[in-house]
Amino acid sequence: MPGWIVYLCMYLTRIVMVNAKHWNRELTVQIPAGREDCFYLPGIVSGQNVDVEFQVTDVSSASGNLDILCRLFSPSPTSEILYQSQVEKENSFDLDVEQDGDFRLCFSNHMSTWSDKTVWFEVRVKDSTDYYDYDDEYIDDEDMQDMKSRNADEASLVDMTVEEIRSSIHKVRIAMGKTRHFQLMFGATMNQDSHHALNNMDKINLWSTIHLSLILVVGFIQVLMIRQLFEDKSFLHKFASRN
Repeated sequence: MPGWIVYLCMYLTRIVMVNAKHWNRELTVQIPAGREDCFYLPGIVSGQNVDVEFQVTDVSSASGNLDILCRLFSPSPTSEILYQSQVEKENSFDLDVEQDGDFRLCFSNHMSTWSDKTVWFEVRVKDSTDYYDYDDEYIDDEDMQDMKSRNADEASLVDMTVEEIRSSIHKVRIAMGKTRHFQLMFGATMNQDSHHALNNMDKINLWSTIHLSLILVVGFIQVLMIRQLFEDKSFLHKFASRN
């Protein structure tokens, strides 16, 4: 394979992994009862797309509900509500922003009196067009134009042009992003199931201890009462004798 094609593939891979015009973060937090916690999304510029997905994975009390209220605010000083969900277990939303600045994502647990909620959420910020430039110090305009000018000569050797290679790697990047997203969602669901299993185990241990204690107490009382029946000076023996 010609050296320039190898060089181009390495460059495009670097574009995908380093210089992409988007970022994503995922976090698991605990929202105390009756409170609202907020997280800032820094450096967002007008025209970008903000995609948020959240899920309540655990609740601290047995009587609590797996639900939360999510809101997205515009940058200060306006701080307008751009999105507000219902009180629900999980949801997702995306919107194209029209302002530059640090947006604020808030989760409110005001509906709970004593139940803390564990919330997993993921934020993805990207350009609406999802387009990537070739502006980089490693390949200048002349080199890029030279590579593109060789398309006709080299395409017959590899059956691909520069633009086709770029498009293929771009599709791979999108597919890898979706795969990572589904893995994070699966991890959040698995985390929720693990919390439920641990909570159920704690409940089983608690009630098993209570039942065992009651069995021992009742057994001790039965033995004591039977012994009292055969003692002449005991109250039970005197009561039984009168009857």
